[in-house]
Amino acid sequence: MMKQKIKFFIVSYALFLVVSVVSCGCGPHPDKSKVSSFDMNIIETTFESNVLHAANIVDNSVVFNKYSINLEPIISEYYSSNLKIPRFNFLESAYACDYIPASLEDKIRDIEITCTTNYNATYPENTDVKAIFDVIVKGDTKYDLTEYLATYPKVSEQGLILVLKEAPEVTGEYKFTVKINLDGEGIDIYEVTTPTTEIRIN
Repeated sequence: MMKQKIKFFIVSYALFLVVSVVSCGCGPHPDKSKVSSFDMNIIETTFESNVLHAANIVDNSVVFNKYSINLEPIISEYYSSNLKIPRFNFLESAYACDYIPASLEDKIRDIEITCTTNYNATYPENTDVKAIFDVIVKGDTKYDLTEYLATYPKVSEQGLILVLKEAPEVTGEYKFTVKINLDGEGIDIYEVTTPTTEIRIN
């Protein structure tokens, strides 16, 4: 009789474990997130009282202090290990479907911005011009780009907006190459080039 009770208990517990694991049906989940590339577009922005206003550039022409490069990270999720060892725990099973994506751990080692033509007397063709850009993070905080990079920041999942703050020598057509050097799972460098846009002095 005791053997039958033990056997019944073992079979019942085994069925309970199977049902607990299968019934959720929404795991396992990725436990790491990483930047795999960046989307880039050019926009016109104003930033007043910590409020960002963004719009498309009209007729491919914009006043210099509204010229902005919008960078949005493309995020890939993956598992830290291909082998998952299941842990049979009722509480874990109960909450397994409350999936919270893993936060980005990639940090920005540096951003280099070069102009493909002479920008002004201080910044000739192909010199790093990041000093003439501010950065807006999460749409509500603005920093000098060089000072922001000195903090070794994590990549914002909401992206970065680089805003020009110094006028060119003359109104003309300009384009920039942005090279983003990340430090995360390995060291990755991503590069984007803006379309040619007329940047006006006023």
